[in-house]
Amino acid sequence: MDITTTDGARAVGTRGRDVLVEIPQEELIAKWEEFFEEAGYQSRIIAVADRYPEERSLDVPFDELNRFDTDMAIFLLRHPLNALTAGEEAIRRLVPPGEEALQLHLRIRGLPRDRRIQIRDLRAKHLGQYIAVEGLVRKSTLSGKERAFCG
Repeated sequence: MDITTTDGARAVGTRGRDVLVEIPQEELIAKWEEFFEEAGYQSRIIAVADRYPEERSLDVPFDELNRFDTDMAIFLLRHPLNALTAGEEAIRRLVPPGEEALQLHLRIRGLPRDRRIQIRDLRAKHLGQYIAVEGLVRKSTLSGKERAFCG
């Protein structure tokens, strides 16, 4: 069952899950812009843009986003592709004029403990969700081509 509100957002009924409001993309971009401005990320965005292409990512701690807007943080966990795409578009809109074509990425760090999954516990239910995978690399092999590139 879908319910459309007057602002264009939809509340979607899901089987046995909480009702989650889907945020329209333009509204999500505006929320990211507001977050970046209020949390003081504009100087960091400019710094990353100045160091492009050596540095391409803006790191944002999850708890800062959660303090700013809990609904947006939950939306990120459940719909990471939509949320991260909107965040990267907001970054592009905030870079200085003449540098709009830069491909800067948004990285969310420090997910809540319940979103950290051991590799052995990874299941189909995690598809499409934003999670952190924990594990230990026991062996890594590189071909001659990669070895030459790495060092």
